[in-house]
Amino acid sequence: MTIAVHTCIPADTDPSRAFNYGCFSLLASRYPEHHFIFISDKPFPEEQVQQKNINSVLLGPSIKNRLLQYYWYNFKLPRVLNRYNTDHFICSGLECSLRSQVPQHIILHDLSFLGKHKLPAASEAAYQKRNFRKFIKQAASVIITNESLREKILEQIPGISDKIKYINNPVVTATIDDAAITKLKEQHTGGNEYFLAFITGAGKKNIMILLKAFSLFKKRQLSNMQLVLLLTGDEEKKLVPDFNNYKYREQVKMISRESAAERPLFIAGAYAAVYLPDLELYEPEVFQSMSYHVPMIASDNAFCRSAFGEAALYCNNDVQQVADQLMLLYKDENRRNILKQHQQRLAAERSALDTAEKLWQVLTTADETA
Repeated sequence: MTIAVHTCIPADTDPSRAFNYGCFSLLASRYPEHHFIFISDKPFPEEQVQQKNINSVLLGPSIKNRLLQYYWYNFKLPRVLNRYNTDHFICSGLECSLRSQVPQHIILHDLSFLGKHKLPAASEAAYQKRNFRKFIKQAASVIITNESLREKILEQIPGISDKIKYINNPVVTATIDDAAITKLKEQHTGGNEYFLAFITGAGKKNIMILLKAFSLFKKRQLSNMQLVLLLTGDEEKKLVPDFNNYKYREQVKMISRESAAERPLFIAGAYAAVYLPDLELYEPEVFQSMSYHVPMIASDNAFCRSAFGEAALYCNNDVQQVADQLMLLYKDENRRNILKQHQQRLAAERSALDTAEKLWQVLTTADETA
């Protein structure tokens, strides 16, 4: 069997292509009798491909705009798929080729483009929303990594339940360097424990809710607990107007994306993590907390509940509710330990290998039913 995958080097910021690279690198190692084609529109370093049964193909032009995107998928890609006698093609995100007869498989991590919120890439969201039905109908299977997406897809396109397959997003096993975490705390929080908040594109506007909740926590608990804001961009000066007037500003640390090497340590060392999105969006770094078994406080919506299950406490994006959950985790060590145990269980159930094998089952089952 020959499987072609639209992928990238692992450092690429596109989570769909990075997901494809991780899964199919594992599958190529486990199934050496099969042939894998890694197709990228950007240079792909040869050292990133170790397995002999993987061919890396640089297929230009680089996708820089909508016209090139359409040309790449519908004219350049079909020729490569035919050249290698491809049995299956794994898309990157929603888009697939409308001019290829090769069975194509879409992997959806979220459906944020269907919402009314303004995304950083609003034009991309509008394009995906406009072509959603077309691409879904073209695909041989629609693979979701969050079970809550199933119902939303069927609301848009009834009658395709057999097409929808669920696999979990992988939780990558990670080791914890206790000495490095201790050093990090000494440097940034004076050695004190801290809540870690993910300040992402999905929930930046809730920063004021979080800070007010932290104020309530500090007033009631009188503890040395601090708050670390893990930023996805360089927004510190824009995030909080008049931050210099915030009473507990000395206990709040903002960590920008420039601190890339330290970010996993900040996650691993957190007393608990807080994630308050308004938008149901897959953001890989947020789910990294499971790698380190960090208890989570998350927004109460179907997407987060499917992602974190029993490994999180849930609340509305409301000052009092967020403050109550912060205080609950701080005062109830038993509850916190139970959440950590659920994190460990989820990490064991959602290994990278387990995810890759479930993806493999989707492809082999498709062959059997073809």
